[in-house]
Amino acid sequence: MSPAQILDWLKERYGEIKCTDRSVRNYVRYIRDKYDIPKVLSKRQHEAARELPMGFQGQIDFGQICLSS
Repeated sequence: MSPAQILDWLKERYGEIKCTDRSVRNYVRYIRDKYDIPKVLSKRQHEAARELPMGFQGQIDFGQICLSS
């Protein structure tokens, strides 16, 4: 988990806490150094979609629209 995810989890579990992002980052770094926990880096896996003939591919946006009458 990243420090940002940890902070989000703490806020969800304990409500508003007096803690900054930097404090969580520093504490996570301290724990990793103390217990020799390696930081796992992951690469994003993505690739461009192949070109298809017109009409075979679409893009959808599941946004929200509010219409008043």
